[in-house]
Amino acid sequence: QRIALTVEESPDALVLTVSDDGSGGADLSLGAGLRGITERVAACGGLLTVRDGTPRGTVVEASLPSGMP
Repeated sequence: QRIALTVEESPDALVLTVSDDGSGGADLSLGAGLRGITERVAACGGLLTVRDGTPRGTVVEASLPSGMP
């Protein structure tokens, strides 16, 4: 029913986090959606992590290098 999006910036990285209150259990090895996002984030030199939320749901976090001096 709910989704949250946060964007945080530091001198080293831009971190985008999407979380929901669904059933959880997202799996990077299944389907092409999350795998495709993982590949795009990696192509920018970043890292995508997916984990179960607390107490439920899913959290997807993309950390991208900011390139700021």
